[in-house]
Amino acid sequence: MLCGGDEMGRTQRGNNNAYAQDNEISWMNWELSDADRSLLEFTQRVARLRRSTRFSVAASFSGGEIRGSEVKDVTWLSSDGTEMNEDWTSGFVKCFGMWLGGEAMEEWNEEGEQVRDDDFLLLFNADEGPIPFTLPAVDAGERWTVVLDTHRPELAEGEEDVRAGDSLRSSPGR
Repeated sequence: MLCGGDEMGRTQRGNNNAYAQDNEISWMNWELSDADRSLLEFTQRVARLRRSTRFSVAASFSGGEIRGSEVKDVTWLSSDGTEMNEDWTSGFVKCFGMWLGGEAMEEWNEEGEQVRDDDFLLLFNADEGPIPFTLPAVDAGERWTVVLDTHRPELAEGEEDVRAGDSLRSSPGR
C-alpha cells in the first residue's frame, strides 16, 4: 500500500499521523531530486505492470493443480529452483520464488473461455547479499524475460533474458 508521496520518496519521517501536522512533516515537496524522480518512474513501471497482468486481479490462489491440468496456479520455489516443501520450517528462508502459472488461472471471460496469461516468476531476497537463484526449467530452450528488478531499476523490460535452468543473481532490493 502506498500513501500519497511514497512514490516520490516522501517519508513523513515515519509519522503515520501526519494529518495533524501543519509543518514540513506533512507538506508535499514537488521539487523532486534525481533520486526522487527515479523512484517515481520506477513506481509508475510497477503500477503499469500490475495493471497489465491478470494475476493482480486473481481472487485467490489454491497452490495446487487445476482441474484437468498438471499446471499449478502458484508454486513456491527454493533458490535452487525446486519446489519448496519443508523449507518453510527452516527458520532461514531469506530467498525464495513464487511461480504464477498463467495457464492455470481459474477465471473465464464473458464468452466462457478460460483467461490465460504469461507465467510470472517473482524472486524475493531478504538476505544481506546476492544469492544465486536457479530459474525453473519449463520447456526445452525456454527463456525467462526479466521484466522488473528492484536492484537494477534502470533495467528496461525485456532487456535481459535468462535461459530456464540457468542461475540468476538474486540481489536484495534497494
